[in-house]
Amino acid sequence: MNVQFKTPPYTLTEKAADYLVKIAETVTRLEFGTGFKHDLKLHRKNRVRTIHSSLAIEGNSLSLDAVTAVIQEQHQVKHQEKHQVELGDMQVAVLNVLENGTLSRKEIFAAIGMSGDHRAFKRTIEPLLIAGHVEMTIPDKPNSKLQKYRLTPKGKATIRQ
Repeated sequence: MNVQFKTPPYTLTEKAADYLVKIAETVTRLEFGTGFKHDLKLHRKNRVRTIHSSLAIEGNSLSLDAVTAVIQEQHQVKHQEKHQVELGDMQVAVLNVLENGTLSRKEIFAAIGMSGDHRAFKRTIEPLLIAGHVEMTIPDKPNSKLQKYRLTPKGKATIRQ
C-alpha cells in the first residue's frame, strides 16, 4: 500500500511555533499556578454576576441574592428529578416480594420469575437501592454471599400506595 502525505496549505514558521509555546505556558500557569481552574466557588459567583448583569440590561430588577436563589432552586429541582425513580412492573414485583421479609438476590429473582444476572440486578434492584426503597442487610459488604435485601420504610410506604 502506497501512502502519500499531502502538504498543508500553510507553513509553520519558527515564530508561530514560539507563539504556540508561549500560549501553552500561559494557559498552564493560569490553570495550575493560580488555582484558576480549581476555584469553583469563584466560577459560580462570576456566573451569578454575569446572569444578574444580563438581566439588568434586559430591564429585570432581580437582586443578586434573588438570582442566586433562583439558580440554587433550579439546581435542587434538577437534582431531585435526577434521583426520582419511576417504578416499573418488575420493581413493583420486587417490592411486593420483599414485603414478606429479607431475601437474597437469587431468591428475589426466583420469586419474580427472572434470571438473576448482573444486568437484571442493575435494571431492577439497584435503582430501588439508590432511591431508598430497598436496603442491604450487610451494607459494608455489598458482594457478600450472605447479602440479603429488605424494604425500607419508604419502600413499605410505596407498596401501600
